[in-house]
Amino acid sequence: NAEIVVQKAKENNSGIHEVCFEAKMADERDRDTLNIIDEKGNILKNQPLNGQYQTLRFESQTGQRVRLTNTVGHNMRINNLGCK
Repeated sequence: NAEIVVQKAKENNSGIHEVCFEAKMADERDRDTLNIIDEKGNILKNQPLNGQYQTLRFESQTGQRVRLTNTVGHNMRINNLGCK
């Protein structure tokens, strides 16, 4: 149930932005599904995860808070926040 908030990178950079990061299960033997959920409860993305980092991309509004959760509640690792 970690939360992230999309922030603007430049002064006039409001609106919809691509959000990118890598995620994996903390234990390489675990398998689960990462759910990215907006403030209204809408699922923005479902992504199966295992012990290898996978790049996730989705669109979000500046200032929008999104929750990262998984089905079983296992620990996850997040890396490389931001899009290239």
